[in-house]
Amino acid sequence: MRTKKLTVSQLKNQRELTPIIDNKPHVTFTTDMTSSLVLCPFCLHAGYLAAFETTLKSGKTSKKYTCPECKQSMRQESLTKNMTAEEYASWVFIYASYGFWRIVKYDTWKKRLNELGIAREFWDKYKALKAAAGPTYSDYMNQAGQEYADAWNRGENPGEGR
Repeated sequence: MRTKKLTVSQLKNQRELTPIIDNKPHVTFTTDMTSSLVLCPFCLHAGYLAAFETTLKSGKTSKKYTCPECKQSMRQESLTKNMTAEEYASWVFIYASYGFWRIVKYDTWKKRLNELGIAREFWDKYKALKAAAGPTYSDYMNQAGQEYADAWNRGENPGEGR
């Protein structure tokens, strides 16, 4: 589907307009959400919203959307929300506790993040959020395992006395 570009006079006559900002020096307006370009927040696959729609056996469109590439399902608000790099970093940081890093194919995701030109802002914000949150349980377990391995390599028996 192509996005219909409207003139200023046509814009005044339209009732509902949805701005679609696509990191270019212009803003495209569309009256139909299915023709809007969206990014999957999990794999950063770009496509039209209609391609993400899930149809039920009854023929109705589901309220959940599925990425045609990574097959991850999501709500429409996650798919259509306009986010800055910092907002996306916050979203990823929060979603990390729900398995974001296990869901994504990291190499593909990182490549697309760089292609979008938001990698530096994203990682700056993500690292700041991670530093502010402090160590997680997995960080604690990794550190304990490393200390155990270091003691073992020194010839000590770290399990004695426990």
